[in-house]
Amino acid sequence: MSDPVEMGSGWNPQSVHRFLELAREGATAEVISLKLQKPITAVRAKAAELGLALKAA
Repeated sequence: MSDPVEMGSGWNPQSVHRFLELAREGATAEVISLKLQKPITAVRAKAAELGLALKAA
């Protein structure tokens, strides 16, 4: 069974992959939010979940 938080979050494997690419390129949370069309709070939460520190704006 899937984690209920993940099911409704909109973080499918493709968006997580793109998120990781952007983070590796040094994109800020704001840029990632715009490119993935996700709320900045969701981007920051995903970064924290994955143990990533995003570049400051």
